[in-house]
Amino acid sequence: FIKTNRPRLQVVPLVNNYSQALQNWDNANLEATLDSPSGRATLVGALLGWVRGNGFAGINIDFENLSPGSRAGLDAFMSELHARFHPLGLTVAESVPMSDPAFDYRSLSRHADYLVLMAYDEHASTSDPGQVASQKWFTDSVHARLADIPADKMVVGLGSYGYDWAEGQPAAIPITFDQAIA
Repeated sequence: FIKTNRPRLQVVPLVNNYSQALQNWDNANLEATLDSPSGRATLVGALLGWVRGNGFAGINIDFENLSPGSRAGLDAFMSELHARFHPLGLTVAESVPMSDPAFDYRSLSRHADYLVLMAYDEHASTSDPGQVASQKWFTDSVHARLADIPADKMVVGLGSYGYDWAEGQPAAIPITFDQAIA
């Protein structure tokens, strides 16, 4: 559809580690891949083949729920990905949480064209009730990341959803922006 109707529109698909089968972030399999030089090489090769085969402009990596022990493997993966994509003129972006010890923001910014700050989920469905992104949390977090990420490589992602917490329920129900307004 895009190639037919908007042929000059550059598409950069997002790839994440969410498992439909587990209904959760599959960090165990991902971390094993990131820790293995051959696993990283296989994943980089597969992503490059997929991106080039579909005529995409690059890739956005969104690996979530990683343990701090995976930090070195994630850095190595992003470095290797960038080394293969960048000479071909392909964009490398990475979606990163606002503050997480598994992410070395300074290092990752050297291995990406852009880091997309996920400026949401100050409170999440399993946390205490609260704002998706309060003004103070948002401002403080973006300023903190500017110490590690050059401004010309920072993209700020905003959430357009909410949560509905019900008394006595273990988790909130995610709702759309329209549902929240209604």
